[in-house]
Amino acid sequence: MTDWPDWFQESLQQRFYDLTKVAERQTQAKLLLERVSTLHLELKNQTDIHIHDILLEWEAAMTLEHSFENEWLYLEGVKDCMRLVHPIYYNLGDSQSKI
Repeated sequence: MTDWPDWFQESLQQRFYDLTKVAERQTQAKLLLERVSTLHLELKNQTDIHIHDILLEWEAAMTLEHSFENEWLYLEGVKDCMRLVHPIYYNLGDSQSKI
């Protein structure tokens, strides 16, 4: 995406973050977040502090990796859409100017 202007990249990233917030409010996501919270408490109560800290760091790294992957997929979808729409739009513009 380096060939796109910064403002466009920032707009896409903001849209991704906005959609993430909406997704977190979905029923299925709420249930998953509750399950993660429950599991987190179980781990905290059943492991020593050092192991718990390692697990928290691992969880944060996995979450970050998942976020990067989702953002990349979203941006690739936008690129694909633009590749499909641009030729159609360009051809419509040519045909309309000939009428």
